[in-house]
Amino acid sequence: MTDNVAEQVATHYAPSDLRSRVSSVLEAAGKDGTNTGVLDLASLDQSHVMGTLATRRLAERAGVRDSYDVIDVGAGMGGPARFLAATYGCHVTGVDITPPYLETAEYLTELTNLSHLVSFRQAEATSLPFVDETFDLGWTQHAVQNVDDKERFFGELRRVLRPGAKAVVHDLYRGRSGDVHFPAMWARDESASFLISDADMRAVIEASGFQIVDWIDGTQEAWDSNAKRAAGDVNAREGQIAVPGLDISLLHGQNWMEMAGNSVKDFEVGSVGIFEAILSRT
Repeated sequence: MTDNVAEQVATHYAPSDLRSRVSSVLEAAGKDGTNTGVLDLASLDQSHVMGTLATRRLAERAGVRDSYDVIDVGAGMGGPARFLAATYGCHVTGVDITPPYLETAEYLTELTNLSHLVSFRQAEATSLPFVDETFDLGWTQHAVQNVDDKERFFGELRRVLRPGAKAVVHDLYRGRSGDVHFPAMWARDESASFLISDADMRAVIEASGFQIVDWIDGTQEAWDSNAKRAAGDVNAREGQIAVPGLDISLLHGQNWMEMAGNSVKDFEVGSVGIFEAILSRT
């Protein structure tokens, strides 16, 4: 990822004052280290299609265990990482390039009393700062869509996994018809968007040394969810918002409605699709 693209991705996903925005909302709601659980934060930190529902079922399909050391590439604010740690008792290391995300992730991890299980590092997905065969499970949700060099992305992920380890991938692919509408939830314009077809994605994954164990196309389900969000349901993915004001408007302001509307258009015309995959490192 070039410095220019990295900066675009970082500024798109998280405002520089994200941590203070989030802490202000939580403090106003009386949330602290004694009464905040991971699901209280899901309306914000599970910022991917289908939210906690997708994270939970991917974890079940991957067979996560408490003994696992997990790497979450493109960890964002740490929602999936904390969910895995709280649910299964595993250790999770989150990697992201976006400083405001990492600051917020560390704050929320302390708030939920999970710092003994979850930690974060600033690094690019195509140059992971870990030795070979360190982790038992790889995890990535909505990160590959912003990476041009997907071969290197999956090559690095494979490198840091132990032989026979599984990897979870939940991401977008380029559909077979129509143009992508911008601004999108993952990029303001095409300069930071690197979608490829599902067939090309599968080919890249397999060429990187992974076997595809399971592949589910979730495009229709995502279309239904995004249609609700575009109609004004900020938290259609999660049900009720546990903490008032803790939603994706903290990331994108009122632009989230335009982005959600564009997502509906993309799924409707077939320019974007989404998949959930379980891989095995050969």
